[in-house]
Amino acid sequence: MSQRDLYASCRVGDIESVRFLLDFKDVELNCRDQWDGTALYYACLCGHEQLVQFLLSNGARCEANTFDGERCLYAALNDNIRALLKDYKAITSQCMRRDSFKEFLRRCLEDGKFYDLVFNVHGREFHVHRVILSARSDYLRNMLSGKWKERRIIYLNHSLVKPHAFAALLQYIYTERLDISLDNIDDCIRLARQCHLHHLKSRLEKQRKESMTLVASKPGTRINIISVEPDLDASQLMTDFSVLASVVVGGEHLMCDSSSMFSDVCICVDDQKYYCHKVFLCGRSDYFRALLTGNFSEAISLMESLPVDTDHTTIPEVALHDVASPVLSLVLNYIYCQQVDVSPDVVFPLLSAANMYLLPGLPKVCCMAIAPRIAADNVINILAAARLFEISRLEMQCAKVIADQLEQLIDNKELAAIIKEDAETIRKREETDSVPLVDDIRFHIMNLPISEDKKQYKFAVLDGLLEMLGIEC
Repeated sequence: MSQRDLYASCRVGDIESVRFLLDFKDVELNCRDQWDGTALYYACLCGHEQLVQFLLSNGARCEANTFDGERCLYAALNDNIRALLKDYKAITSQCMRRDSFKEFLRRCLEDGKFYDLVFNVHGREFHVHRVILSARSDYLRNMLSGKWKERRIIYLNHSLVKPHAFAALLQYIYTERLDISLDNIDDCIRLARQCHLHHLKSRLEKQRKESMTLVASKPGTRINIISVEPDLDASQLMTDFSVLASVVVGGEHLMCDSSSMFSDVCICVDDQKYYCHKVFLCGRSDYFRALLTGNFSEAISLMESLPVDTDHTTIPEVALHDVASPVLSLVLNYIYCQQVDVSPDVVFPLLSAANMYLLPGLPKVCCMAIAPRIAADNVINILAAARLFEISRLEMQCAKVIADQLEQLIDNKELAAIIKEDAETIRKREETDSVPLVDDIRFHIMNLPISEDKKQYKFAVLDGLLEMLGIEC
């Protein structure tokens, strides 16, 4: 499992493996294992100073007076690492952009754009989104579909509902993270119990107990903040939004009657209608933001027969062209939960849609989904797509498959044409100039887990193709 590979790599100080897992596998950096260890904790414990610095610069959390911060400080093997931890300031903007989906959710909570409900807790207002609350909590979904269905402002003035606890609860609902003062943790546990967020309640109780144990066992330690991070083995947040995505694209998952009761826009493609939410479309795509908040011609009509359940207004119906409904279903799945199941036959249209709808993160997700499926019978087409849309990591994966299956592909005319095109694009090339694809294939041949004789045979096969094409490199 990639997450456990991260812990193992941190224990031995393998910074390149850690870099690969973060950049290519998108592992969660701040998850805890069953012993409450994090990647940073193991790097500190084992004395890998360079790795500690790398983890901190990439978003590892180590704030002073928190459980993770104090535990890492005491576990640090030497003074140099302790100095690094003490100099730690905050996550950089670059780190925050690593996970665009969770950053989008954080902005939804902080900015409140496209909100459709206000909670007033003892005079403090919170602008929220019914669709997100209902996706993340059965209790809130039932309340929003029943008792609170017609309300646009909900007043919570009970003495046991504290604004700081409510703010922390919303942080968890939107981001699966939570930061709360240790002095106020009982208020948050009480609210989590009331909202039937039993997992959060258990996590907070466990964190409180562990923090008190750490303070008792380490004289001078002070912990002011309790933090909750996503689980190691499964992200409930991603599971919840996957269910929501399935409802939006017409899947079989059930959420009460349907989450479309909170829809505020209907997207029409061919004969298919998708009941969507502006907070997701506009928050994730600059194209949809311009379309739905501007005067694009696609926003064509209002459907009198589609009332919004909250205030009985009409839902705008927007027709999209130049995209097939199966492709748009994949796009919407990505928008709602950052996941997409890509088959080789839809790589081209899906990457085209990613460009058209201004979704820069979708090509990366496509790459991760399609890479394990690259084979000799589709590698050339996928390579062409990777080059057209400038996805370098997918190009490298294709070169690796070509190196492995070279004997089977050596007579492929399309492969020969790509190599020849590469050679011709090098202006004023000398006889010994390199050809990019050829260089990549040679690199991967060198790293194949095969005997030296087999490697030399592959080199000879490749050289034979180059000679036939009249290319020296």
